[in-house]
Amino acid sequence: MNMDQRIESRIESMGLELQIESLRAQLHEAEELRHAISHGQVDAFIVGPTEDSKRVLMLSGAYARYRQLVEEMQQGAVTVSRSGEIMFANQAFAAMVGLAPIDIFRVPLARYPRPPTPARRRSCCSRIPARPRSRRRCAG
Repeated sequence: MNMDQRIESRIESMGLELQIESLRAQLHEAEELRHAISHGQVDAFIVGPTEDSKRVLMLSGAYARYRQLVEEMQQGAVTVSRSGEIMFANQAFAAMVGLAPIDIFRVPLARYPRPPTPARRRSCCSRIPARPRSRRRCAG
């Protein structure tokens, strides 16, 4: 083997070593990600950007925790389709309208009255006579 062949061989060898090192780094990163997912440290992935936009892919455990939070919170919450139909209603919203959540499914949200705006609330409250406030003294 002459000197040129040895140099070419060494360059090829160095190129392969760099590729192997790069693959090891990628494998290490993939193993860290797999470990994080399998130990519940990842709730969602953001994938994209795609042609439309970024997509968020939630893992089933994260979705279950989110759904439980929404279902159990004291405020009414609904998910509405583009056409205005209720696709999900939590128990608090169902109690507000006096129905079971299943009975609200695919009903137009417009059927239910909207909560008063702050301006309407002030207008209504301004007509209520004020009660005299008691004067209390703090013992110091």
